Amino acid sequence: MRLKYLSIALLISASAATAQDWADPDHPEIDYSGVYGQLASENGYKEMMGWWSYGDDSKGYDDIDQLVVAANEYQLMNEHKHWTLAGECLDGTLIVALNHDVSAAPRTFAVADDGFIDVNYTVDGKHRYEEGWVESMAGTRAALYNEDAYTILKDFAETSEVVFEVTSADGTANELKFDLTGSEEALPRLFAECGL
Repeated sequence: MRLKYLSIALLISASAATAQDWADPDHPEIDYSGVYGQLASENGYKEMMGWWSYGDDSKGYDDIDQLVVAANEYQLMNEHKHWTLAGECLDGTLIVALNHDVSAAPRTFAVADDGFIDVNYTVDGKHRYEEGWVESMAGTRAALYNEDAYTILKDFAETSEVVFEVTSADGTANELKFDLTGSEEALPRLFAECGL
């Protein structure tokens, strides 16, 4: 009986160790071994850089040649919220996107009269920005493209934290804090993929 429990304990330890194979060795303070770390990395398919998962998603689509994604969702997933801050290179187009919590009701942003989504954010607790981002994916995504995306993502690559304030379609105000640890490594890789 004791050997049976020992085997189970060894199996659990082994799977935790395997989960760590794709972890970022530069940030040992981050524990990716739990379920949310595995979800963020797609079970180790994507490399973790700090709080960012980084990988090529092109294989999932027949109609595109390239989709490289750097996404930060881990901490919010720990709170059972599924907001995602993402940088993407889609067939040479650079994108920065804030994706609405897919588990919320409603799961869409409020769209202003001008057709944009109001995205307010504060960088490192100092600089506040109020912008209109493009509504896409039926209101589930607020995004900027190319030069606008590059300007913001370049700033994020030199930032430790960003706090977003956005409103859902039902008027719910949301404050979203993203720890950007690892962005200084993940985002330049994204720029390189887009030829920047």
